[in-house]
Amino acid sequence: MKNYDAVRASFFILAVLLPVSIGFLKLLEDDPETSLTHESEGGECRKLIEDLELKQTIPDKEDLDYRSWLNLGDCYAHLWRYQEALSAFKNAYVLQSSTQLLEHITSLEEYLTEQVTTEERPRSFYTVMRNFGPAKHLTGKTVVAYLFIETNQSQWSSLDRQQAISTLEFAQQWYVKQAKNYQVAEPTFVNRVFHIEGDPMMSRFHSTLSIQSPSDHFTRYVVSKLGFDTPSQLLEKLQQEDQADNAMLFLHLNKQARSFAWPCTYRWCEEEYTFILEPIKDPRWQSLHYTIAHEGLHLFGADDLYNIENAKTYATNDIMHYASRYLEDSEIDSLTAYAIGWSDFKPHTPFPIY
Repeated sequence: MKNYDAVRASFFILAVLLPVSIGFLKLLEDDPETSLTHESEGGECRKLIEDLELKQTIPDKEDLDYRSWLNLGDCYAHLWRYQEALSAFKNAYVLQSSTQLLEHITSLEEYLTEQVTTEERPRSFYTVMRNFGPAKHLTGKTVVAYLFIETNQSQWSSLDRQQAISTLEFAQQWYVKQAKNYQVAEPTFVNRVFHIEGDPMMSRFHSTLSIQSPSDHFTRYVVSKLGFDTPSQLLEKLQQEDQADNAMLFLHLNKQARSFAWPCTYRWCEEEYTFILEPIKDPRWQSLHYTIAHEGLHLFGADDLYNIENAKTYATNDIMHYASRYLEDSEIDSLTAYAIGWSDFKPHTPFPIY
């Protein structure tokens, strides 16, 4: 998963810079690091977006005016739906041009371009990994092994663990809600939670862990604490016990870094797991909610979209693309649905699918 912390901090948020529009956001009076942290404002933004989008569907409708487009752009920006914000601000600029608004449009275009060009591994294609490994498709019953790992850099209180599991359940309910859009049976989940006590070896593994050097040795050492030689043995045992169709392994370290998944592919499938490297709460956005949902879908076969060169404007609200501020504002678009087994229709895309 892309690390959004650095890129969000400097772009917090177009609406803060525009001396117009939404009174309820009170953007000009408040510190931008605190004025947009209230989820209730997200709810008001969703209501405004729904109202204005509905207005556009009415026969013989009147076109939105300048202030309405700015309000719409502000709300999209507040929810981190930046492609839609850009479109709304451009519509406002057509109606009433200003140097300041043009500067913000240009800045937002540059920011969105950087999402691909600054990614260390830009790609030109999408890889579908459906029907491989212990998490073959997001249907039926899935048993989730969720491991809280203690190291000298990762400590877990009882409250932290409770909040993490609540977030996991929130992400699973989001999956269920998204499944309804594709008329598939609601997936169900059984969560098996383990707390792995730390030792010097665990801390040494943690100190070198990164997306560039994912460690099967670390993962195997962790599951050995539970009496298994490999992650696959653990998942097979849990899958049999719960008579589940799928099995997933999450290893959660309570320290900020870049989370990543190590899914099975058609060429290789010895182990499959994801490392969640997120603290419990980020006051700016639902980072843990997004990370669990995003990395979990990798295990079911979905690929990233944010680092594909020709995907900049493709399915921009998809969970595998740009992050939304709140998980409920992300969605599972047709390509991700195909990858995770919710559809047999492979959509047309502006990039190759392998």
